[in-house]
Amino acid sequence: MHKFYTILKELRSEKGLTQEELAQKIGIRCGTYCKWEQNRANASYEDLIKLADFYQVSVDYLIGHTDDLGNVTVITTQENTLNKNERTLLSQFKKLNNSEKDLILKQISAWTENK
Repeated sequence: MHKFYTILKELRSEKGLTQEELAQKIGIRCGTYCKWEQNRANASYEDLIKLADFYQVSVDYLIGHTDDLGNVTVITTQENTLNKNERTLLSQFKKLNNSEKDLILKQISAWTENK
């Protein structure tokens, strides 16, 4: 399992955000966030909840206690609601690195072009 600071950096990179942008989005100082990613400080309970809510993952996932993203709350309109298989697929997809994600997306494109 990964460490908190590694998970934070991965999640932030996936969103394409700078440390400063992420800090602004969750309402903390950039210096505080930078220390978390450098493993020089620990986040408070309240800040862990802010991060988990922002990334839609469990606190256990953030702190490296589990590889399971937890109960991800996806706010959608009724026609875009995800079923159980779609939620599982999304959860597993988020665990992949960028090159693996690219391969999966190319394969899905190939399959859907023939439909």
